[in-house]
Amino acid sequence: MGIDVGGTFTDRVDVRDGELIAAKIRSTPRDQSLGVMAVLEASGLDRSEVAAIAHGTTVMQFHRV
Repeated sequence: MGIDVGGTFTDRVDVRDGELIAAKIRSTPRDQSLGVMAVLEASGLDRSEVAAIAHGTTVMQFHRV
């Protein structure tokens, strides 16, 4: 399963029985983990069925000094 956290959407893609399955939800900028958990739940998979997760992000955070 691959998960990408972007500035607008968090996307998930996985392969089930040779078929590509995808999900897209709105990102949760204040706590990105909430978006990751939501897109995992959208997969409809039991957590025991997930063999591996690859995670990426295109989100940058700027901090004023």
